[in-house]
Amino acid sequence: MEKTVEAVVLSGNETRVAVIGASGYIDEELVRRLLAHPHVDLVAATSRQFAGKTVAEIFPRFSHNEKAKALKFAESDPTKYG
Repeated sequence: MEKTVEAVVLSGNETRVAVIGASGYIDEELVRRLLAHPHVDLVAATSRQFAGKTVAEIFPRFSHNEKAKALKFAESDPTKYG
């Protein structure tokens, strides 16, 4: 039995994704694609430069996106995580 797109989305089969070092143009494009993808849940973005700011603050073209308004950049220092 094949799943329809609706069944996949409704069953919560999303891939959780984090973008490490998300501060440049290419990263902005990747974030755009991930935010729009129906099977992806962007759960984290890291940037030493933008830590504490939301994705929408740094990339204003995402200011209409609720996820981008809520998702804050985290520090990307691996020594802080053991």
